Amino acid sequence: MGEKEGRNTRVLSLFVKLSYGDILKKKEEARHYQVTERTIQRDLETIRSVLEEERKMGRDDRMLLYDREQNGYKICRVYLSREDSHFCKW
Repeated sequence: MGEKEGRNTRVLSLFVKLSYGDILKKKEEARHYQVTERTIQRDLETIRSVLEEERKMGRDDRMLLYDREQNGYKICRVYLSREDSHFCKW
Protein backbone atom coordinates (compact mmCIF):
# COMPACT_ATOMS: atom_id res chain seq x y z
CA MET A 1 0.00 0.00 0.00
CA GLY A 2 1.39 3.40 -0.96
CA GLU A 3 1.89 6.26 1.45
CA LYS A 4 -1.18 8.18 0.21
CA GLU A 5 -3.43 5.11 0.35
CA GLY A 6 -2.11 4.34 3.84
CA ARG A 7 -2.91 7.85 5.02
CA ASN A 8 -6.38 7.80 3.46
CA THR A 9 -7.14 4.46 5.09
CA ARG A 10 -5.86 5.69 8.46
CA VAL A 11 -7.91 8.93 8.33
CA LEU A 12 -11.06 7.01 7.38
CA SER A 13 -10.44 4.49 10.14
CA LEU A 14 -10.02 7.29 12.69
CA PHE A 15 -13.22 8.93 11.45
CA VAL A 16 -15.16 5.66 11.77
CA LYS A 17 -13.90 5.19 15.35
CA LEU A 18 -14.93 8.76 16.20
CA SER A 19 -18.33 8.26 14.55
CA TYR A 20 -18.96 5.26 16.80
CA GLY A 21 -18.29 7.44 19.84
CA ASP A 22 -14.74 6.34 20.59
CA ILE A 23 -12.37 8.72 22.38
CA LEU A 24 -9.11 8.94 20.43
CA LYS A 25 -5.80 9.55 22.13
CA LYS A 26 -2.95 10.60 19.88
CA LYS A 27 -0.33 8.49 21.64
CA GLU A 28 -2.39 5.30 21.41
CA GLU A 29 -3.36 5.86 17.78
CA ALA A 30 0.23 6.69 16.83
CA ARG A 31 1.39 3.43 18.38
CA HIS A 32 -1.41 1.47 16.68
CA TYR A 33 -0.68 2.87 13.22
CA GLN A 34 3.09 3.04 13.77
CA VAL A 35 3.29 6.76 12.98
CA THR A 36 4.17 9.84 15.00
CA GLU A 37 1.74 11.72 17.22
CA ARG A 38 2.22 14.68 14.87
CA THR A 39 0.95 12.53 12.00
CA ILE A 40 -2.17 11.64 13.99
CA GLN A 41 -2.63 15.34 14.83
CA ARG A 42 -2.57 16.17 11.10
CA ASP A 43 -5.10 13.39 10.46
CA LEU A 44 -7.39 14.79 13.14
CA GLU A 45 -7.06 18.28 11.65
CA THR A 46 -8.13 16.84 8.29
CA ILE A 47 -11.22 15.33 9.93
CA ARG A 48 -11.92 18.59 11.78
CA SER A 49 -11.67 20.58 8.53
CA VAL A 50 -14.00 18.27 6.64
CA LEU A 51 -16.60 18.36 9.42
CA GLU A 52 -16.36 22.15 9.60
CA GLU A 53 -16.88 22.50 5.85
CA GLU A 54 -19.85 20.11 5.92
CA ARG A 55 -21.35 22.04 8.85
CA LYS A 56 -20.98 25.35 7.00
CA MET A 57 -22.84 23.87 4.03
CA GLY A 58 -25.61 22.57 6.30
CA ARG A 59 -24.92 18.91 5.58
CA ASP A 60 -23.62 17.86 8.99
CA ASP A 61 -23.96 19.07 12.56
CA ARG A 62 -20.89 17.49 14.15
CA MET A 63 -17.50 18.81 15.16
CA LEU A 64 -14.28 17.31 16.46
CA LEU A 65 -13.30 18.51 19.92
CA TYR A 66 -10.69 17.69 22.53
CA ASP A 67 -12.19 16.49 25.81
CA ARG A 68 -9.82 17.46 28.63
CA GLU A 69 -11.55 15.24 31.17
CA GLN A 70 -11.01 12.15 29.03
CA ASN A 71 -7.73 13.36 27.50
CA GLY A 72 -8.83 12.55 23.98
CA TYR A 73 -10.65 13.65 20.87
CA LYS A 74 -14.28 12.96 20.12
CA ILE A 75 -17.07 14.07 17.85
CA CYS A 76 -20.09 15.89 19.21
CA ARG A 77 -23.19 17.41 17.70
CA VAL A 78 -23.42 21.20 17.51
CA TYR A 79 -26.62 22.97 18.49
CA LEU A 80 -27.51 26.64 18.43
CA SER A 81 -28.66 28.27 21.64
CA ARG A 82 -31.16 31.12 21.78
CA GLU A 83 -28.29 33.58 21.49
CA ASP A 84 -27.10 31.73 18.35
CA SER A 85 -23.91 30.63 20.06
CA HIS A 86 -22.73 27.08 19.69
CA PHE A 87 -22.83 24.51 22.41
CA CYS A 88 -22.02 20.87 22.20
CA LYS A 89 -23.92 17.79 23.29
CA TRP A 90 -21.79 14.74 23.97
